[in-house]
This record gives sequence, C-alpha cells and structure tokens, in this order.
Amino acid sequence: MSVVPPVATEIREFALTTFGPGDQTWAAHLHPFYQLDVILAGQVNATVERLGTFREGGGDGLLIPPLCRHGYRTTRGFRQAMCKLHVAPRHWALFGRQPRRFRPPRTVRTCLEEVWRACAADHPLAQEQVLAVVTLCLAQLARTCVPAPRRADGTDPFRERLWPLLEKVGRAPCSGWTVAALAESSGLSVDHFARRFRATLRMTPQRYLKEARMRAVAAALLAQPVKPIKQIAETAGYATVHAFTRAFTREFGISPAAFRRAPGEL
Repeated sequence: MSVVPPVATEIREFALTTFGPGDQTWAAHLHPFYQLDVILAGQVNATVERLGTFREGGGDGLLIPPLCRHGYRTTRGFRQAMCKLHVAPRHWALFGRQPRRFRPPRTVRTCLEEVWRACAADHPLAQEQVLAVVTLCLAQLARTCVPAPRRADGTDPFRERLWPLLEKVGRAPCSGWTVAALAESSGLSVDHFARRFRATLRMTPQRYLKEARMRAVAAALLAQPVKPIKQIAETAGYATVHAFTRAFTREFGISPAAFRRAPGEL
C-alpha cells in the first residue's frame, strides 16, 4: 500500500482562546499560510475577502487561504480553536485560494478541546494529536470541495511528477523558477505543461510561482522585522525596492512596510 503524504505539512500555531463579552475588533489582515478557525461557543462577525461579512456561531468552521484578507468583530464574546498551517501542494487544487466555510462534527470539536488540554499539559505526543484533529477538520471540509478530474484508471503520471516538483518550489520559492524550467523537469513542452498545470491546480503556473514567492516574502517580512526591506526585495529577485513595493502593493493592497506594521493576527 502506498503512503500518502499528510494534508498539513506544518502546524505553525495551535491555540484555544476565549474572548469575553464587549466590543472587540481585529482589523483586516493577511498572512502567508492557511488559517483554520472553529468557533466552539459564542458568536463573532467575520469579514473575509471573497466571502463578505457573515456571522459565525458555536460549531462553525472557516478555512482561510494564504494571502486572503480577513478581520473579526464581536460584542458577545466567543471561544475559538485556531490553527495556522501549511497545506501540501497536492491538495491545493481542493483548498486553493478560496476561503471556505464548513461545520465540523461535534466529535471533532470535542477533540479540539481535548487536544488543547494535551498541549497545555505538554503531552509528548501533543503535536501529533494537533495534526490528527486538524486533518479531520480538513477531511470534513474536503467532502464539500470538488476535486480536479482524474484519469479513468485513477492514476495521473503528470500529478505524480508535479507534486515533488512543487515541493522543491516551496522549499526555495525565490530561486528564479520559470515555467520553462518546470516544464523541462516534467518532460513536457511549455504549452502542454501549462495546460495540464492549470487543469490540475486551477491556476496558471506563472500565478503559482508568483504566489509562492509572495508567500515567502510576506513570511520574511514578519519573521525578520529588522531586516531591511531592500535585502528582502533582492532575495525575492527584485532589482529595486521600488519595483518590489509596487508588486507587493499591487498584490495585497498594502505596502511591505505597512504590512510589517499591521495589527497582530487573531
């Protein structure tokens, strides 16, 4: 039996937090990873890019993709399980760039509470438990997603070559990748590769490479707050800070400096 890589490749943060009653607002912000929210009790109003403003109550779940602006407001208070994570490239076609609402089963919500207690007690397998319950949430959400079509025999050699290639891109997204280089690694012409890529991931390879680079840049801005933006721009392949700032602002609607100063994430 073949071993399938995990859906979540990295859990960056997991927390259960209770916010008491009173008018509280978290300004719209974005980050370079997925955020999985499950409201365990209470009520919060969420404003999410491409979904608009809506109310979430106990039992509601939300998966926010990387670089998707979102904010929150509550007056009644709420209890929330929140996980920040990276998703394996082979599953981007399912979760991709679209924020998604779902409702995890009560048993999964109970598991979130139990896993948080394990984390608080510094259980030796707490991280593995977090990964397991997050995978359950994502599996529940995936039931409502439409996967890309597969060959009749259930195999797809293109995908099997593509996933390891995208993992290489993910490890070094600012290494000057080109569509031509990706196509050559796949043994295909540029046009054929681009068509297959778009059918599989529902985005062009050019867009994928740009998003991968921008996710890395956004992460560097937050992780290295004193590193000059000029150096980060050079690492990302931009000749000048002006060109980098223009590209970043066009992508996110906020300058790199303002993004670095943005309010803290929920």
